[in-house]
Amino acid sequence: MNFRKLLDWRKVLIYSHRWLGIGLGVMFVVWSISGIVLMYAGLPRLTAAERLWRMEALDLGRLAVSPMEAAKAAGLIGKKTPARLRVDMMDGRPVYRLNSGQTWATVWGDTGEALKPLDAGAARARLARFLGIDAAKLRYDAYLAGPDLFTVDSPFRPHLPLHKFALDDAAGTKYYVSEKTGEIVMRTDRMTRFLGFSGYVIHRLTFMKTYFWWRPFWTTFVWCGLAMCLSGVVVGIWRFSPSARFRQKRVASHTPYASWMKWHHYAGLIFGVTMFTWMISGSMMAEAVPGIAAPFFGGGKLTKAQAEAVSGGPVTLKGITAENVRGAAAAVAGKFVPKELEYLQFGGKGYFVAYEAPRSESEAASRVSTSIGDFAAPGLDEPHVMVAVGNPEAGLFDKFPDEAMMATARAVMPGVKVAEATWLREYDDYYYQVIPTFNEAALKAVRPLPVLRVRFADAQETRLYLAPTHGQVARYAAEDRFKRWGYFGLHSLDFAVLLNRRPVWDIVVFLLLAGGAVLSATTLLPMWRRLERHGRRLVGRVTGKKAGVSVRPVMAPEAAMMRREREGYGD
Repeated sequence: MNFRKLLDWRKVLIYSHRWLGIGLGVMFVVWSISGIVLMYAGLPRLTAAERLWRMEALDLGRLAVSPMEAAKAAGLIGKKTPARLRVDMMDGRPVYRLNSGQTWATVWGDTGEALKPLDAGAARARLARFLGIDAAKLRYDAYLAGPDLFTVDSPFRPHLPLHKFALDDAAGTKYYVSEKTGEIVMRTDRMTRFLGFSGYVIHRLTFMKTYFWWRPFWTTFVWCGLAMCLSGVVVGIWRFSPSARFRQKRVASHTPYASWMKWHHYAGLIFGVTMFTWMISGSMMAEAVPGIAAPFFGGGKLTKAQAEAVSGGPVTLKGITAENVRGAAAAVAGKFVPKELEYLQFGGKGYFVAYEAPRSESEAASRVSTSIGDFAAPGLDEPHVMVAVGNPEAGLFDKFPDEAMMATARAVMPGVKVAEATWLREYDDYYYQVIPTFNEAALKAVRPLPVLRVRFADAQETRLYLAPTHGQVARYAAEDRFKRWGYFGLHSLDFAVLLNRRPVWDIVVFLLLAGGAVLSATTLLPMWRRLERHGRRLVGRVTGKKAGVSVRPVMAPEAAMMRREREGYGD
């Protein structure tokens, strides 16, 4: 290479794009194709619906200890006071499952003893009971002290280590049992493993997250990808001639490139900006570029004071007795067979929520799963009822009064003037059901309708969305709009105008991903030829022999240029 060419910015731009493309081209093809898979298939998971269907019905006759006594037995007192409580059955015995931040603990409800770590035999018996099969049909597959490809994300960390068992059935089904909590946390089969790997795992390179050099590699990789896309957009626009001033075999051409590179040029003009925006938003998602990610990920949640305005003070389990829990379960049993109770505090009062389990395997499969962690999600988009703690005589209900939601909105934003209050029966651009497979490693809040949208006349133009079915409040202010449009909007194109008119979204995103695949794939053959030519030259210099060329050389773009245009073009 003539280093004098580097003094010309045009040559620097072209060389930079070319060699970054050679280094990253294959990965961009993989990203585009895996993105198409990810539109419809994410990671394997044990869905909330399957979990509910297979769980034992609540039988709380032996429940003897209160939730606070269980929390003390688990060591979750003081700064680690539990914010979440679930009551279910395990091996025919009632258990409390308590969560304090990123920590889950399981305590027997009859004896008040914390669950001891499960060995392989206990985990096998636990899974066999869950599946309703003979334990002999379960083959011990692996002990996972750390995560594998499908359990590397945050919902599984509190449950590690894991026991993995195979059913050795035609589908190749495997289940994961937590040694620590006794929960069944993952189900995979041959097809979901294939789709999960070819979509989510490859797209997000999660197989590299366990390596210590992952973060610096990923940051460098993303910066190079951003530079490649940006330089490609600039070069593509610069080298395009609307007046067709170039010549290809004496025929007027809009591009100086021939063969595969001509189609790369045209594809770049159409899809290059989209690829660049996907790289920007993807870098925010992976937090590969902290300086960019921080503004987009700032805010978005209720402050501690606002959250306590919704719950009516700090969430506490004090005052809940074993009798209260039994009374709630008995009340729910008049509606359907309860399999789990979850504690909810709203407006200073405590309630138990019970989700109605599917009646069959086919019904469980028909329900939508939005996250790999929805087996542990605080709110599910499932049929449910609520009952007041200590007052089951008041009856069951499935939503809070409308006036209570408006009062909650004022409590969250005290003293701020309400600009508008509207009940939405259709999603808007901020409150909507996200694409189920997008960012599915996060525990996603449920987005039921109708919902009360309250706009406030503050400097941040705050919006609150209050769902009466779950006592849930979502907040969006000015800083959250960066995240909404700069990350979610740019990366998944989940605008209401598209999502509310599916399959319009499917067609648009598929065409853009297919265009991105074409954009990158058209460089692969020229890239191979260039690398082989340079490789032969390098061998010739090392051996002192003249290197032959056995492949057709890449057509030089100068051949299509007029003489006055060739100056300054880098090869």
